[in-house]
Amino acid sequence: MSRLLEGRMAFGKVVLYTRDMASMVSNFIYDKDPQLALKLARHLATFSWLLKNFLRGTKASGGKDEDLIRTMLPTPADADYILRQRKMPVAVVMRLRQALAHCTHKHLLSTAEEIAIDHTISA
Repeated sequence: MSRLLEGRMAFGKVVLYTRDMASMVSNFIYDKDPQLALKLARHLATFSWLLKNFLRGTKASGGKDEDLIRTMLPTPADADYILRQRKMPVAVVMRLRQALAHCTHKHLLSTAEEIAIDHTISA
């Protein structure tokens, strides 16, 4: 029973950090690059679903899971990239890091905003 409680608490943290990340994307990135912010929000929305499937040992390919990913990530390149990966939740985190690097390179974020987002991605 303690393992179940531990798992529920861990997944609760995932939900909390995902919500925090979505809030930061909305507050720090949306005004400067709405398309990128929406893309990040879509990746964040798929993260918990993919993590759940990964932890249960089910692969999100074929059927409704693949449809969900292709709906949430309508750009074929994004959906294909995620679906090709063995560890799909890690692929989503990598996409988030790539977006953060893009924002840093384009000077869209202050140093404090960049650190806050990076800390949330790493948590």
